[in-house]
Order: sequence, then structure tokens, then C-alpha cells
Amino acid sequence: MLSFARYMDAISDEASRFLEVAAVAQPFAIPTCPGWTSIDLEHHLASCFRYWSLQVVAGDPESEVHETIALHSEAIDSGFELALDRLLGDLTSAGETASCWNWSDTDFDVLWVARHMAITTAIHRVDVELARSLPASIDSELAIDGLDETFSVQFRNLLPKSVLSTMVGSLCLISSDVDAAWSISVERGKIRLRNKRGPASVALVGSASDLLQFVRNRVDLDQFSVTGDVAVAKSWQTLSDTLPR
Repeated sequence: MLSFARYMDAISDEASRFLEVAAVAQPFAIPTCPGWTSIDLEHHLASCFRYWSLQVVAGDPESEVHETIALHSEAIDSGFELALDRLLGDLTSAGETASCWNWSDTDFDVLWVARHMAITTAIHRVDVELARSLPASIDSELAIDGLDETFSVQFRNLLPKSVLSTMVGSLCLISSDVDAAWSISVERGKIRLRNKRGPASVALVGSASDLLQFVRNRVDLDQFSVTGDVAVAKSWQTLSDTLPR
């Protein structure tokens, strides 16, 4: 994991970059979020900000709370920037070690929320940039952390057993710009992750940013040097489509 301050900076920076692209006069389609427009994605991300603010303010590691609990004395506004400011303020006020609910099975603290929202906001910023045919890359340090969060938190906690049971073959991802690699497989119905190179059905070599975007199904295989079974790579590529947006 990265530092709390690093996640806070990432949330702010990524959200600002998202809004620069998304806040145009005419909404545009988001191909990486089928059926959504830029307005839909903006509302979704603002809703994520509000949702996690609620969890942080509640400070209850055992129970999820919903918008029936007010964050502040005034009604919750749907505005993107207001929701962002509230999230950043609530994260700062609580501090990284404060207790907080999340949907994983570990790390019930505010640092978990900051990490999750930094990575989520970066992914959705990429969505709007790709939709406008703009260069879309993620800082390598955040991308490496995002790969770990995708595998060890999201895949392990959110993928249905019915989906995991269909997975065959293993995947090795090798970063070309940072000294990092991941070997991932499904064993006995569970995700197994090793933070190193290893024998696999297929191996991909590319930048950390592209590797994260690959496992979140944002870029195609032609971005990588591929060795092995392409069909296995494609099955891992689309695995994230079963995750909640």
C-alpha cells in the first residue's frame, strides 16, 4: 500500500483530471462502461464519493450505512465537486487509522477507503480519456498498487464462485517500466496471487499502467508482448466485467 497522503493527493488529482474531460457541454458515450454516458459516469463517481464519506463519518467497522444518515446538517448534494470536497474533508478529519466499514474481509480503516477511492477514481478518469481518444496512463506507483488491490481485494472478495469456477489457466504479468511482476491463478475456487514471475499459461509484458488497465479491461492485448495462450489472457481480461462498477 502507499501512504495516506499519497492516496489523498491521487483522489484530488484524478478527480480534477476526470472533470476536465467529462465536464463538456454534450455528454459522450463511455465504451469501457457499456450503456453509460459521461454524465452517468460523473454521477456514479460522485455517488461513490458520497457513499464512502458516509462510511468514514459513521466510523463503524461492523455495519454499512446508507444515505439516510446525513453527512452534514444540510441535505446531501449530488454535485461532483461538493461530493469530492466532502470525501477529502471527511477522510482528513477521521485520519487513516480510524475505524471504518468496507466490503472486504480485512483492514476496516479509513486508509482502506482512501486507497480504494484513489484507484477507482484513476480508473474512471481513464474511462473518459479513452472515450475522447486522449492519452490515458496511470502513474506507475499507483498502477502497481492498483494491480494488487484488484487481485487481492476486488477479485478475492467480489467475484462470484460461479465465475471463478469457470476460470482455467494462469496469468503472469511483468512490468516493463518498474521492477514488479504478478502470477495469478484460481486454485480450489479461490484467487491465488504471487508477487513475482512464475510459470503461467500466458505472460504479458507491458507498462504498469497498461497492465492495470488490461486487468480492468480498458486496453487490448496489442499493447503487450504476449507469450502463451491468448485465449487464457482474454478470459482474465474480461474477468473484471463481473465486478460492480
